[in-house]
Amino acid sequence: MVSASQRCALHLVSRIASASVQESQAGSAPLKRQFDFMPSEAVRTTEYPTKPVRERTGEQLCFLQASSDLSRRGVSVMASKTKHERVQSNDSKLLASTSNAAISVFYNGGAKGGTGKSTVTVGLVDNLLRVGRDTVLIETDTTNPDTAAAYLAQNEDGGGSPPAGLEVLPMEMETYEGFTAVLRKIQELKAQNKTVVINSKAGNLTAIEKHGEYVEGLMTVLGSDQMRTLWIINPYRDSLMALNRFLEAVPSMPVDVVMPKVWGEDRHYKLYNSSKLKQRIEANGGRSLMYPTFAFDQMIGLFVDRQSLQAQWESADFINKVAIEKLRREIDAFCLELLEPAQ
Repeated sequence: MVSASQRCALHLVSRIASASVQESQAGSAPLKRQFDFMPSEAVRTTEYPTKPVRERTGEQLCFLQASSDLSRRGVSVMASKTKHERVQSNDSKLLASTSNAAISVFYNGGAKGGTGKSTVTVGLVDNLLRVGRDTVLIETDTTNPDTAAAYLAQNEDGGGSPPAGLEVLPMEMETYEGFTAVLRKIQELKAQNKTVVINSKAGNLTAIEKHGEYVEGLMTVLGSDQMRTLWIINPYRDSLMALNRFLEAVPSMPVDVVMPKVWGEDRHYKLYNSSKLKQRIEANGGRSLMYPTFAFDQMIGLFVDRQSLQAQWESADFINKVAIEKLRREIDAFCLELLEPAQ
């Protein structure tokens, strides 16, 4: 006589055996793993970075392929569910916009240290290199050339070489001789079909106020559509005062105002957003753009380890690779908005 408890045990063993046979016949399914560092709505795989990653269902981004393959091809995938809905999930629009854009001279300025000029410059140069534009970085902060150092991969003796496609030139702009030498160099490089990015230091504003007419002259030679200023601000009043000084010194220069998210979201820039300066900028065809925030590890890599984003990516584990690719997608969306014609 079999008791009730024994019948239950026999039934359970039978079900386990049956499930094992079915699994064996169907073949084993690929193992998935939930990672704590990613949002729950994301589709995840463990085989990073060799297998394709499927589209995310949240408000953020989609991966087209694994990050290592993208970096090897020199492109980055794009945002598809953010306010940049015009950014498509393939790379064609980014490549067409950034590699063929008319703008060939970017002046990254701001009158205060620590506003975010270096991170904007690093992101812009990274984007230009990945889309294949021959780029020259003119580092005018000769006292603390942190941006140049990141691309020179400095050794202990200060030596190093920039990556392929990039030339780094340290030049000062505070004296008349240095200021005019930079302008002549820009004209020379433009004739060689180079894209020039000038990383400015705070002290250069005084020189621009003294010698702004030479910048106006260079714009006449190159064409006003060839040059653009990215003026980086923070939410404080003195930052806007410096922007006003720049506009008065070079009134014909096209200017886009860049608001780094490290200082807060758009609503935190209330002083600028409600100002006549913003009206003046946008009436002249300029834009007011938010710039993504670098994560703590990326800032340490840039300012302590002296590594560009590409150098950080090459030495990162898969978690930090994902973080860098996310930042790159946000920078790509910023550059695409920057280079599109104003509405």
